[in-house]
Amino acid sequence: MNNQQADKVLNILNNNREARQGKGSKLLLRGQDIMNRLRGTGASISTKNNNYTTTMIGSNGEVYKVSLWNSGKVSCGCQFFRTNEQRQEVGCKHTIALSLALEPLAD
Repeated sequence: MNNQQADKVLNILNNNREARQGKGSKLLLRGQDIMNRLRGTGASISTKNNNYTTTMIGSNGEVYKVSLWNSGKVSCGCQFFRTNEQRQEVGCKHTIALSLALEPLAD
């Protein structure tokens, strides 16, 4: 993991952990819930050209591609991410789940 990626993972997680006066954002809670549901399912994160990518099932059964790019940007196909002007700062529940999975690599 390069410095831009590590900074992005830590920035997204810190922004969400500090929300609501340190209680954590609702997005963080949803991202943690996704991570808990993924444990033991065989879900994986692929790495190609130093980009991290995975797919996640949405609450309505839709499939989202979630990525942390070599440039340090995150992306997700969900509606919340696409319409959120602060998407690179706070992410969405899917990019938070990916950030949680990658956090040990960012330390």
